[in-house]
Amino acid sequence: MSSWIEHSTVSTCGANIGGNQYWSDVVQSYNKTAPPRRKRNLKQCKDPWHKIIRWTDLFECAYVIMFILYIIYIILVVLKYYNYVHLIYT
Repeated sequence: MSSWIEHSTVSTCGANIGGNQYWSDVVQSYNKTAPPRRKRNLKQCKDPWHKIIRWTDLFECAYVIMFILYIIYIILVVLKYYNYVHLIYT
């Protein structure tokens, strides 16, 4: 849906457009170029986006958890190395 890409930066540019107004603009732009049998309404355009957001949020949560575990692992490796070096030189 290229009209979504066309309007995707409007909300981030500080245009003070609410969510429904944004999606209304997307629907209006899409319906201008779509054949009559492929016209969409607001709900039909919005629903697939919410499915994408859900999966994106799940990925982000998994990424954050893995990043935290990686940092903990690095800290444990450094502490283990520090204890090893400390035992050698004391």
